Amino acid sequence: MTMLSILKVEKEISDFHEKYNGKLVFIDMFNGINFGNSYDLNNYQDMSQNIFPQLRNLCNKYKVAIIIVHHLNRKGKSLGSIAIDTCVDGKISIKQDENIKSTFYFKYESRDYPSLDLVLKRDNKLILSIDEQTEETLNTYIHIFESALNSVIDVINSIDKYRLHIKMKS
Repeated sequence: MTMLSILKVEKEISDFHEKYNGKLVFIDMFNGINFGNSYDLNNYQDMSQNIFPQLRNLCNKYKVAIIIVHHLNRKGKSLGSIAIDTCVDGKISIKQDENIKSTFYFKYESRDYPSLDLVLKRDNKLILSIDEQTEETLNTYIHIFESALNSVIDVINSIDKYRLHIKMKS
């Protein structure tokens, strides 16, 4: 796998921030980034003391949010060290039902906000929406969260130039 230097990632984020006032960065397969020294994705100390501080520094320096696209193991936890779950501000996971392929389970976890579990249904146009039975059980907070989340998704979808997606080749 070709490694992308963290300096190159920072340059792309800097250009994105300066040119577009970009705010949202997606990093797909961050284990393909060379962070300046070797690290083990399964080692808590490597991830919590080397990798995540560098990513948080980029967030603070360029006033961006970084979303890391990562895979789950069979137990529904992040692959690799538990630092991947404990060093982030929030985590969204989406898992497809093994039997009903049009059903997805959305889970939001955060240090600062209550967690959220939703059942999503995909229609024949590949559009996800909240399952009606799930929607009936949602409280006021979740409706507010859903509205805010939909607003963010609408902005992301309509203003593609404000999104930077760094995808690593495997």
